[in-house]
Amino acid sequence: MSKHGPTDHLDESRAMYLAALRVDDPERSAALAHTEQCAECYALWQESLQLLALLDRDAEATSPVSDELLSRVQTAVSRAPIAKPWFMRLSTWLIPALALCSLVLFWAHLGATPEPEAVPRPHHGWGCLRVELGLGVAAFAFGVLGARAMARQLGTAGSALAAMSGALVGQWLLGSLCRAEQTAVHLLLFHVAGVALAALLGGAAGWAGELKTSRSRG
Repeated sequence: MSKHGPTDHLDESRAMYLAALRVDDPERSAALAHTEQCAECYALWQESLQLLALLDRDAEATSPVSDELLSRVQTAVSRAPIAKPWFMRLSTWLIPALALCSLVLFWAHLGATPEPEAVPRPHHGWGCLRVELGLGVAAFAFGVLGARAMARQLGTAGSALAAMSGALVGQWLLGSLCRAEQTAVHLLLFHVAGVALAALLGGAAGWAGELKTSRSRG
């Protein structure tokens, strides 16, 4: 690695590295000595110190961070691509897949005759909806905890997917637990719609979380 000489101009790609070296480092001392003779390099050196001060409050900074530099840093950060976790990348494809599974369960149970009850009672479907939404909430909460453990956010699609998967488990369980007549109206309004509603509510919760985070950063 080449050493920085006292007459060498600062390289913009290495200026911050040199500024972060120990105060008694020979390469840093040579760069600092050069900045005393070169106005352009002196400005770059001061900017590097200000950038270090943004990252480390204990770092040396001979002048406060300028608004112009802070604006440039914020713009660069906002434009930087953010790698999404695998479950968020898959959510775009898994949501339609789960919707298809819900329709498959609908066709599988359409017209099925439930087991007779010892004491017949009316079934209006709201119990089915509560089962699916309850499992959807549980799956959403589990997803949020898992994302936080990885220092991530579920996001809109990930939240919808988590809630939808829980509701779909509920729809599958209702295939054997539901005692209502398995008519198209009942299955669509309380079984299939429960999965769709869970996805919408989960997505809305994820969107609200993203909005809150973006506002707090702004």
